[in-house]
Amino acid sequence: MRGLCPLKLPQQGTRSPAPAISLESKQMGFQRPQAFGGE
Repeated sequence: MRGLCPLKLPQQGTRSPAPAISLESKQMGFQRPQAFGGE
């Protein structure tokens, strides 16, 4: 998750996109949801 944060932070400049992507990836059934959610 921290690995994606720095990549999204500079683009948006906020922490919103980071968690939002994690939730979307889970709902959409991302290839590796565990890598994002950490569950």
